[in-house]
Amino acid sequence: MAKIIESAGTHVTIDAFVEDPSVFNKKTLDILFANLIEALEMKILYGPHFVEVPIDPEKLRRSQETGKFEDEGGTSIFCVISKSHLSIHVWPLQKFFSFDAFSCADFDPQIAIDIVGSCLKVEASKVEVLHRKKPIKSHDR
Repeated sequence: MAKIIESAGTHVTIDAFVEDPSVFNKKTLDILFANLIEALEMKILYGPHFVEVPIDPEKLRRSQETGKFEDEGGTSIFCVISKSHLSIHVWPLQKFFSFDAFSCADFDPQIAIDIVGSCLKVEASKVEVLHRKKPIKSHDR
């Protein structure tokens, strides 16, 4: 009888501030993705694809005054991997980023956390790790 695989993979999110927003450049972010893909034994299917949003300090000022998010500009990078995706959204004016690594295969989340932290020189972060599980179907009980 075949063993039922219950894992639906590992999902890591990191919301963090960096010491210096100059790390949010194409070269450093390309290196970040390459290091993650190699260390986590992933394979690129598409990307990394970079989307630039023009920086507008006035939007940041309004956002800070009102408490309502306005995208003051930055870069979003997305990479489809053989087992799901990697993405990062960076806001240089805030020295802030949101990172997401999801694979339907299990991986050691600490590897991803360490690579992101060292590559981007993180000052403060909030990390969440989710070990996803498949739901149990009624006929599997």
